[in-house]
Amino acid sequence: MNHPETKRLAAMATGKHENLDLIWKMVHSGDRETSINALWAITHLIKSDSEWLQSLQNEISTCCWLKPTHPGS
Repeated sequence: MNHPETKRLAAMATGKHENLDLIWKMVHSGDRETSINALWAITHLIKSDSEWLQSLQNEISTCCWLKPTHPGS
């Protein structure tokens, strides 16, 4: 996923809990590329979604299993 697509995905999800939840489900995809792209999109969310992110703080910390072996890392 390139940078403009990542920003579009983040914009689509901003302020819409059902879309934010969809991105979070993508993080847990069995496909590593999908997971990485979803996490990258989360980094582009705006401040208004910080409460949603904070609610996932413990779950996000478990995503540390993603090792920086991806070519985009």
